[in-house]
Amino acid sequence: MMTLGPAAVSAIPDDASITRITSEVCVSSRSTWSDRQWVFDGRRPGLRDHDLTIDWSFDLPDGSSFTDPQWGALLEAARRYLWTLSTDPPPGRGWTRTITLASVFKQLRLLIRWMVEQRYTRFADLDRDATQLFLASVAERCGRRGKPLAPTTMDQYRRILLTLYQQRNKLPDAPCEHPFGGERRVTDFQATRNPLPHTPDAIAVPLISAALRLIGQPAEDVIALRDRVQGIYQDALDQGRQRPAARHAACAAALTFEFATLDNEHAPWHSPVVGTKPVRFLIERIYDACFVIIAYLVGARVSEILGLELGCIERHVSADGTEAFPYLCGRIYKTAPSPDGDPHRWVAPPPVVRAVEVLERLSEPLRRRTGRPELWLAMLGHGIVESRPAEVPSVSTMIVRLNRHFAPFIGLPPHRGGHPWHLTTHQGRKTFARFVGRRDRTGLHALQAHFGHVSRIMTDRAYVGTDFELAELIDAQAMEETRAALEELLTTTSLAGKARVLAGLDAGIAGHQDAI
Repeated sequence: MMTLGPAAVSAIPDDASITRITSEVCVSSRSTWSDRQWVFDGRRPGLRDHDLTIDWSFDLPDGSSFTDPQWGALLEAARRYLWTLSTDPPPGRGWTRTITLASVFKQLRLLIRWMVEQRYTRFADLDRDATQLFLASVAERCGRRGKPLAPTTMDQYRRILLTLYQQRNKLPDAPCEHPFGGERRVTDFQATRNPLPHTPDAIAVPLISAALRLIGQPAEDVIALRDRVQGIYQDALDQGRQRPAARHAACAAALTFEFATLDNEHAPWHSPVVGTKPVRFLIERIYDACFVIIAYLVGARVSEILGLELGCIERHVSADGTEAFPYLCGRIYKTAPSPDGDPHRWVAPPPVVRAVEVLERLSEPLRRRTGRPELWLAMLGHGIVESRPAEVPSVSTMIVRLNRHFAPFIGLPPHRGGHPWHLTTHQGRKTFARFVGRRDRTGLHALQAHFGHVSRIMTDRAYVGTDFELAELIDAQAMEETRAALEELLTTTSLAGKARVLAGLDAGIAGHQDAI
């Protein structure tokens, strides 16, 4: 079968219909051009098939489906538009990854539904007045939390309208006039995008401190509790007892388990648990603690963390042979040319080495049952013993767990105004770069040496790193820290003299970033 690329798209006649496009044209190893669903390749840890799926047979306001014959021309134009974003993007814009195509499709679907509701049958009908009507309609929608849509979300819909026009010469149907009355570039919309935030120190310090505490003796307790409860449950089943009786025996074992009292504390770190669901809850909180440790002390992306496998800690000798550093070995997926990712290793401090050890022990029963090497395998459902296939959690699942369960469990303090800080899987990476760039001012003395060593190790001749984005984040933070220190130093300088120095410093920073 032929894989679809730019040449294949351009070779399809402009008047081609669904019936004229053969199944030999593939959009992935699993989908052809005329399929009702496109399921893309490139699934990486943390993603599900639905994250890479486009379903063209969605319902429309008039009761029809978008794959019904009367929508054939609009469907073909929509398919071509979406695919050219990946194969032949507008000038000045890079190719769009498949996971992003699936996200763009959701916005395109909303536009098409609005068009049908307003009785527009072609993209060519979208003039400037229609553009304003559509954007006004979108602005009336609410986000997931009932709040107005963020400016960045509105920009995504503006970008759909703009790129439809910019791709007009590649499509059988496209807007005939510029939606905003001028040749506005895609990058103009990107100017309003807020950078992903780091975790403020007031949140990051107690977050990391709690995670460090949990991967110590609490992790030992939870693993021992898990082993006892699972063992008793399985023994009861092996003896021919029914599941309710086996569950009762497991619950009795859980209730009598005694948690340790930690150093400098006066009571066990956790009260006795009633039932098997609290056991599963504690297991997941130890997993969450391991995620926080790796994300905030290594700076890996969520896909790289969730893709870790058994034996991922290695030791490598420095170039001068005087030291041996532990490394976390995995794969980078985001910037890799293939779905399998590129091998990479990150500097691993002792807490990360410990977190991996805990992960290996937590995942051992599931790895043994499934024959898979991943450290983040998790049971489906809420039980303590599960016969269904194990899976690596999705990114959205991790975000829910961190905010809905882990943060309350550790008593994470509120942010400004008493509101809870929303944790994301990317904040660890940004916060790590900030810690290293600032030479660590967290107050976590056990980590000061680590953050200081990272920069030195990353410049060691024996270090082979491919995470260039992380190095740039660290460099940018270090430059910002230097600038802030100089600005503070110049507070006694005259205003004019200070302005001249800062202007020169800004130019130097910009020149350095360009060199990167």
